Amino acid sequence: MAWGMLLAAGYNAYNQNEAGKAGDARSAENAKALYAESTEAIRKTKLSQEQTLSATKAASGASGLSMKSETVMTYLDEMKSAFKKDINWMEEARTRGIRLERQKGSDIRKQATATAFGTLATGVATLANE
Repeated sequence: MAWGMLLAAGYNAYNQNEAGKAGDARSAENAKALYAESTEAIRKTKLSQEQTLSATKAASGASGLSMKSETVMTYLDEMKSAFKKDINWMEEARTRGIRLERQKGSDIRKQATATAFGTLATGVATLANE
């Protein structure tokens, strides 16, 4: 009977370890998807920012303001600076999100491995007590 419990514990430990591997693999896939989605969002934001800058330059020119005037140049520089901060924040958020997703996968795998060893140890202890 005790050997049967040990075999069952080994089988359960194996399944727990495999579940941990699968959780880690899903986390890796989620991190890839997060990277792709956020990279596309950054690309679209940059495109929108370029269009906004172009429209602002066109409106300034159409209003009769000199594009070399200090007021227009200062405004455009401030706009570019704000846009750059937005992009930097998006890139940092992408990096943090991917790191957290990968950590989640690592944690899932570690927890499953620890549980597997615990299950196996219980089976060995049961066998030793018989």
